[in-house]
Amino acid sequence: MRNCEPVQHPPETHQSKLQELADEFRSVVGARQKALDWLLPPLVFLPIQAWLGLATAAAVSIALALGLVVWRAAGQGIRLVGHTASA
Repeated sequence: MRNCEPVQHPPETHQSKLQELADEFRSVVGARQKALDWLLPPLVFLPIQAWLGLATAAAVSIALALGLVVWRAAGQGIRLVGHTASA
């Protein structure tokens, strides 16, 4: 039978642990923000539809969805209007 010695891993530094935690936080927050983008308009639609009617709820939900698209695009530096292609 072979003697199994424990594998020695290099010690993790405080900085590497912080980097790992920061990466995990970014992945969780990023996933939640993306979920919020598709979840928020229907959640807004339901109470507004009950309170103000279908047409108003649809308009508010569509405006909210478009606002989220513009906000995300602006955050990534994407121009949605006024873009001219250079030849």
